[in-house]
Amino acid sequence: MKYLISIIILIGMAIGAAAQYPASIGNKLGRFPENENLDSSYMECIYEYTVHDPLLDETKQDFKILAIGRNISKYSDYGGYQIDSIRFTDYPNGITRNEYHKLSVKILPSWEAYIKDFNAKKIKIYERVIIDKYVYEEPLKLMDWTLVPGSEMICGYKCRKATTSFRGRKWTAWYAPEIPIDNGPWKFGGLPGLILKVESDDNEQKFEATAIRNNTRSIYLDKYPYVKTTREKYNKEYEAYCTKPRQFHIANPKTAPKDKDGNIATPEFSRLFFNPIELE
Repeated sequence: MKYLISIIILIGMAIGAAAQYPASIGNKLGRFPENENLDSSYMECIYEYTVHDPLLDETKQDFKILAIGRNISKYSDYGGYQIDSIRFTDYPNGITRNEYHKLSVKILPSWEAYIKDFNAKKIKIYERVIIDKYVYEEPLKLMDWTLVPGSEMICGYKCRKATTSFRGRKWTAWYAPEIPIDNGPWKFGGLPGLILKVESDDNEQKFEATAIRNNTRSIYLDKYPYVKTTREKYNKEYEAYCTKPRQFHIANPKTAPKDKDGNIATPEFSRLFFNPIELE
């Protein structure tokens, strides 16, 4: 717990420092990347994602959104979706850096995107470690499911049950045959209906739909200079950052938080919240 508290304090210091724009800078309009339109959604599903870190004995919950189009789907952070909606709707002429920072502190978005391309039968995963942004690619059909007896009502839909083992975890999923869409949260898919709930047998990971809606909206991807990598390399770097953040910051001093004397401020013995979905 004390390690988690140290990190929370450190993050708070970093957020506070980032908020201290000089007036002439903070009141300038923020600069945002261009985005590429990939498709248009016809359905959106919002999921509550719950993950437990047994080492810290802490549980984290946030919301994700799956936007489904005819050719493309995008699974991403709902907080980022909300901020973009506010920015485009309420600030058509642009938003200042200070205003955008206030929104970010209030909504606390994360950053990731899982783009499933139905025609190419591939999924592209866009992730980051601090400021470095990465992309890697995998086949779309990743999981072999076993249909088993059982049902559950989720979001007003009667869902059927299926199980699979995938990269170190055993999963149980509930899919809705009334929504004949081969899709689901994260990398999940491959069942004869939209997956509305899926949880690991160790109770450490859980996705559950909280809302399903018909919505026409652009499915887009921000244009960044993404670094191409592999799943194994990205997972290894992210693990190093979360489990040994001080060593990571020593090796990457440009991204490290600093104290008033310019020294790396990450505590000597510290660990971030970490329990990856994939264990292998």
